[in-house]
Amino acid sequence: MLANILLLISIFIYFSTANLILKGQPGGDAGVGYAWAYIISLLGFVLFSGLLAWSMNYNHFFDGVFSPGFKYKNWLVFIGWAAFVASAFWSLEYRESRNEPGFLFFMHWLAKSKMYVWLPLIVFSACFYLINFQIKSAHFPIWLIAQIKIGFFVSLAVGSVVLLTYGNLMIKDKINRISSRLSWILESRKESEEEYRQALQYVEGFRESKVDGLLKYVLAFKPELRNKAIDKIKSIPNHEEDMLAILTNKEFEEAFIYGDNTQYVYAYLVENNVSDPEKFVKALIINLEASARRTERDLEDPYSWEMGLLNLETVCQVLDRQFKNHAQEFKPVILNIQKILSVDVPERKNKRINRHYKKKLKTFRKAISDWIERN
Repeated sequence: MLANILLLISIFIYFSTANLILKGQPGGDAGVGYAWAYIISLLGFVLFSGLLAWSMNYNHFFDGVFSPGFKYKNWLVFIGWAAFVASAFWSLEYRESRNEPGFLFFMHWLAKSKMYVWLPLIVFSACFYLINFQIKSAHFPIWLIAQIKIGFFVSLAVGSVVLLTYGNLMIKDKINRISSRLSWILESRKESEEEYRQALQYVEGFRESKVDGLLKYVLAFKPELRNKAIDKIKSIPNHEEDMLAILTNKEFEEAFIYGDNTQYVYAYLVENNVSDPEKFVKALIINLEASARRTERDLEDPYSWEMGLLNLETVCQVLDRQFKNHAQEFKPVILNIQKILSVDVPERKNKRINRHYKKKLKTFRKAISDWIERN
């Protein structure tokens, strides 16, 4: 009884799917429903046909096909089922015999022969006879054994070619992807090397009287470029005055953060002493007050994520390294920044940025808190 129900459901799902595929996918919103119907039908057929194969094997309906004591019956039933499912859906998808590269010649002939009709009929009719008229018999009629073998070997041949063809295509695609990735890495490396060479030439040939064009190289990844840039900056007579001007720039609070040089000034001050630290105290306080207002705006705006570029960790390092004796002068503005950072912050609308933003905020809170504790 169960086997008959599974057989009827499998037949119904298969021919419903065939009808769906033969109609073709419509355009627009209807195409989405079609895609879901196709996926559900495919999964349904795999499930119920698999249960049908298991039920028939469990109830010994296939025993008459095999020699007594044959050890690999279960495996052959499973392989036959998997090959039939693959072959049936291949025959539906390639019913027009398109010249798909990689398929052997007989595949095109089978596609033209309406295999999507006769192969399921052979298999399902054999299942129906086995379930209802040949129950657990050890002796099958010759025509039934021939029918089962035709269904099995055709499915096995087509299923094997489909598996090997698509497996081969997948492997080739993977190799091509890896090859493209390696080519891109090598090309990127060449471009990076060229950019690095040009940057070195730029720094070595720098002749301007202001440091603005050099400051970004203070954060260069490669030490050679970074050290050359720092040496060139120090060689400019008024380099400290230029940095003071950047720190006290009235447009900083509203300037486009990615075009501002303040972060590079702090990066320079972390590693390099200034001749007169007292000259920088007032300029740093002005800049930090503007940074506090900018940070407050940024925290309130769920679409903004520029706070990380203000880099309050580096600010604290600078204050500890060169301006320890002026800690009390900096304390009011640092306490204000701590207050601003302590508020609940709305989620960033950009989900990819949100986690990084939270992590950076936590780091800044700790850096400010630690500085206050030390001073």
